[in-house]
Amino acid sequence: MRDDLSKIETTTSSLEKIFPDAQDFLPLFGTDYVEFYVGNAKQAAHFYKTALGFQSLAYAGLETGVTDRTSYVVVQD
Repeated sequence: MRDDLSKIETTTSSLEKIFPDAQDFLPLFGTDYVEFYVGNAKQAAHFYKTALGFQSLAYAGLETGVTDRTSYVVVQD
């Protein structure tokens, strides 16, 4: 399997601009975090951990004194 991955080539594509003078108004070089608002935070966190390999980092909810919401922080290395 590793041999197959070593043969992957990087490709880039360039799209023709609709407006030739258009500039990138928001150049992003990375992502610090993404925040999701969901109906069931526990279920969403479980999905990200089991399906996508994230790990739990922090939790806020009734047990920690936050009564109006529940938050899970998950990270992926």
